[in-house]
Amino acid sequence: MRVTTDAVQVLGGAGYDRTVEARELLRAWSLPPGGRDAHAARRARIESGEEKIVGVNSHVTDDDAELEILRISHQVERAQNERLARYRADRDQHAVDDTLAKLRTACGTDANLIPVIMDTVRASATLAEICAAMQDVFGTYREPPVI
Repeated sequence: MRVTTDAVQVLGGAGYDRTVEARELLRAWSLPPGGRDAHAARRARIESGEEKIVGVNSHVTDDDAELEILRISHQVERAQNERLARYRADRDQHAVDDTLAKLRTACGTDANLIPVIMDTVRASATLAEICAAMQDVFGTYREPPVI
């Protein structure tokens, strides 16, 4: 309880840019008595630049310029979809299906997948089809939420 109360009083509505300091304060309050000295020494090393932390005291820019967003026109999207449809129409679909099935089988073993993937590419399978076949076996990784 004391940590939460002190944090609210000390930080008093601090914004996002203060979250690193807030975490350090909370960590310091939760340290055993001898650990406070070690924390203070580390903080001094960070502030002096002796210890580098990317985004805190290293590789930090003052440039807040807006990023240019690439916008794809509907004509370009339509042209690319037509090109993909022609690509799929001109290939041997049976060969694609066969190599994708072999890829799914290989994913279930400890075999080297590169030769099998190369066969699917030579059969004109798309990257999305190859990824979907592998995803059927391996699933999708979901990072567990950390609070």
